[in-house]
Amino acid sequence: VDIGPFVDDRQLRLWESELRLSGRIGTVDWLIGATHTWASDHQARDLLVRMFAVTVDGSTPITPTLNQTIDVPVDVAHRSFSDSGLFGTATMPITLTLSIEAGARIYVTTLDQQRTTETIVGAHDATRRGLSPSAAISWHPHEGRTVYLRYDQAFRQGALSFGEDGRFSTLAGD
Repeated sequence: VDIGPFVDDRQLRLWESELRLSGRIGTVDWLIGATHTWASDHQARDLLVRMFAVTVDGSTPITPTLNQTIDVPVDVAHRSFSDSGLFGTATMPITLTLSIEAGARIYVTTLDQQRTTETIVGAHDATRRGLSPSAAISWHPHEGRTVYLRYDQAFRQGALSFGEDGRFSTLAGD
């Protein structure tokens, strides 16, 4: 037996798009937009094992001959993710050097994952809808200088974890 190469075949696909519109109403600057992201990741991992047959002839040394090559699957994983959202912000001056900004993003996120080994199958599907707020205060002490404080909130989907014992567990989003 000869352990051959470990084959990690991965295919990634990604589509990301964003549309933004901005303008001003009086002294308030505004920005609105829409985003969409889609990603897919397929991974197949295999180990090639070469089996040899040994022939023994009384007068010649032992000669291994390749008998067969076996493709041993390690695991197969697939992950599909999409995120769509609408967002907007408004910035208003408070003084000549101080301004405030408020905004939000409404989103829908979906995640579909499967991971399979020879004996275990794990799957995780999740859809989340939400609102992510943002706020900022900016100070412009003089031309070319800005000091600001910003608050943003976001969400990241959970995932599948493959433990040392071979079992799957779901990692919570944050």
